[in-house]
Amino acid sequence: MVMKKIILFALPFLLAACVPSHISMGAATATPAFLPLSSTLTKLPSDSPLDTPAPISDGAASSATPLPTRTPFPTYEPDIPIQFSTLEMLDAASGWAIDSANHLLRTSDGGNTWQDVTPPQGGFYAFSDSRHAWAVVNTLDPYIMAGCKGWPCNLTWQTTDAGQTWQRGVPFVAGGPDYRPIAMEFSGGTSGWFLLVNHIGMSNTTYEDLLKTGDSGISWTFARGDVASLCLSGGMVFLNELDGWIGDNCSNVGAVEGTRLEDFLNGKTAPALARTSDGGNLWVRDSPLPAPEVFPPDITDPNVDANVQVRCGVTRMERISAQAFALQWSCFLNYPGQSPVNFSYGYLTADSGQTWRSWLAAGNESFVDASTGWRLLISGAGDPNQLQQTMDGGMTWNTIQKVDWLTAQFDFISGQVGWAIVSDGANSALVHTVDGGTTWMEIKPVSAP
Repeated sequence: MVMKKIILFALPFLLAACVPSHISMGAATATPAFLPLSSTLTKLPSDSPLDTPAPISDGAASSATPLPTRTPFPTYEPDIPIQFSTLEMLDAASGWAIDSANHLLRTSDGGNTWQDVTPPQGGFYAFSDSRHAWAVVNTLDPYIMAGCKGWPCNLTWQTTDAGQTWQRGVPFVAGGPDYRPIAMEFSGGTSGWFLLVNHIGMSNTTYEDLLKTGDSGISWTFARGDVASLCLSGGMVFLNELDGWIGDNCSNVGAVEGTRLEDFLNGKTAPALARTSDGGNLWVRDSPLPAPEVFPPDITDPNVDANVQVRCGVTRMERISAQAFALQWSCFLNYPGQSPVNFSYGYLTADSGQTWRSWLAAGNESFVDASTGWRLLISGAGDPNQLQQTMDGGMTWNTIQKVDWLTAQFDFISGQVGWAIVSDGANSALVHTVDGGTTWMEIKPVSAP
């Protein structure tokens, strides 16, 4: 099986309401009826001792530091419906998920039941396989901060047994007053990278830190090089222990000008990537991508002012295999007195960045390999939305079926077997397919004892 992408998220996929309604599932119809999260969890009192979901194992380097005394996350009671924000299945049975309150969950039965394996303080998560996961937490816990030589203080939790036990890393200082994690990647061995916002300067200029670990997150050091110091990075991907990319998103930085519409249509702008070939120590911007050749009709009207500014930036990057990754390049332009026009492009490389394919994107594309992917296309004008599949790496998309879904987050482990978190705008559901997306059945995930 193709190596799964390393994925990390802490961004909630929140529900707008909890009133049940029908969502079209192709061959099946889902009627999700999720309860508000506050009614499904039992919160420990503030003076309770630490009650973690799994035994805690201290790393040798930090064994003298007391364990955190902070009140842990609320814990799930058995058989409670779960609302997902992120899903990452590794095979037909096992996978990870993050719920809308940032709990880390683990399944071993294909997504029907989920065990809460959240480390003591939650955090910003990354997964590499069915057993290995990480969480970095930015903390004000005085006991942890005592091990730091400054502020803000961070701590890594690592599991090698699917969340049954967690190993505590050495506290480290990173970030600044505007701390925000962007991406965390692990190459499959002991090497990993953590990209985060340090602070926001004048004209909304963003300054970032890039950290590197050689011991699977137990300790971190600052990587050398000036990486994305002017614009907020939209993502990071490493294909192995040496080769990595970071994508720039300058679309909201006032000090960086956009591109004139006429120049944009003439191919004078493309996604900007920084690349490393030595594991993150030195970064260079020598990865020119081709400019888009297809444009949405909203911006090709001859009556549109050719001097209108188009602003674009990389907003998502996804590892597909040891040679392939994809990115999303999102653009917008403002017509005077009118609403902004937003559109996106998908880019995919199957040869480690040597050549690229691009297409007008729906913004939710997901690939299981360098050729096969799925997306939900919003049709507009009252027409049903389209569930589509590509077999040529995004160059052409064929409609599998029409659905009532308004959003979809896909996660396939093969060309036939996959899951999706879908929503009709008011309700969310977890659905499963074993025929490449032709038919879907709803799974009603619940918490395990």
